[in-house]
Amino acid sequence: MEFALASSLRLLRRDDEADAVLRRLIDEHPAFDPAPQALFESLLGRGRASEAVSVLQAWMARDPRGVGVRLLQARVFMLAQRNDAAESMLLALLADRPDEIMAWELLGALYQNTGDKDGLEKRLREALAKRPDDLTAVRRLAQLLAEGGRAGDAVAVVDAARRAVRHAEQVYMLSHLYEPAGRKDLTEATLREALKIDPRHAGAANDLGYMMADDGRNLAESERLIRMAVEAEPDNHAFLDSLGWVLYKQGRFAEAAEQLGRAVESSLRPDPVVLDHYGDALYRLGRVQEAAERWRAASERAERGTPLLRAVEEKLRRHRAGEKVETAPLAAEQERGIETPAG
Repeated sequence: MEFALASSLRLLRRDDEADAVLRRLIDEHPAFDPAPQALFESLLGRGRASEAVSVLQAWMARDPRGVGVRLLQARVFMLAQRNDAAESMLLALLADRPDEIMAWELLGALYQNTGDKDGLEKRLREALAKRPDDLTAVRRLAQLLAEGGRAGDAVAVVDAARRAVRHAEQVYMLSHLYEPAGRKDLTEATLREALKIDPRHAGAANDLGYMMADDGRNLAESERLIRMAVEAEPDNHAFLDSLGWVLYKQGRFAEAAEQLGRAVESSLRPDPVVLDHYGDALYRLGRVQEAAERWRAASERAERGTPLLRAVEEKLRRHRAGEKVETAPLAAEQERGIETPAG
């Protein structure tokens, strides 16, 4: 409550009042890391460097081994171009907390700033040599390699991790790391592997079912898997969206709209993909105005420049022009090579 109040005051440009709230919050809840971090950044951003340093020093005295304060120290070292100190701080933190993704991100920024283009890869590979099942390092390294156009190397990193892990949840977490390398086939194979280990793994069942539904194939298996996931977590909006989508792909629009409506209602801020799916189902049912409302909401939440936003904006354009809107194809239409049939 107090932290939200400080944020609201900051938006109103009542910075001194916001700082006072944060100082009180720090006194009353010294273990709440977001408060000193926000106060430090506020003071530094307004040119009050000496006060910011005092806040950091007091935080360090209270919690010298805390993750938040050590990350902030590393950032301060980087700002001061004390790169060796920043690197030492981050490597020490990762030795204690190898799953701290923000430390890896800061380390990557440090090496980028210093022109050491291979520094992050080297450190990630060192971490994996010690702990082959370090999924945080696997994720960051696979992403780094894929972004650098080294898809084959990224796949090799994830493959090695697959050989090192045993639990269904670990295998599941690895499954989607193949996607940046463009290997959807390996994502599917890994999801099936997770389900062999734990046939009731809800996340793997949902994701595999959704992949097949979206491709318009194996719909009976897809629906079975997704219903199993929904049974395990009846209020999971992602699972409800998957169920609605596999029903849509079969042309069962009324059932699809019911489940997609539940997915929207179960989320405080519905995902734009879910809203788009719901709009398509409503449109197929002839509920055109309701469909347009869902597409409009999706357009407001979709990221700029994404295929989703372009698709939703085209649906809205056709709707405004009184034209027939092209919605997502059914499985049977995908088989015939019809990519975006009229709704």
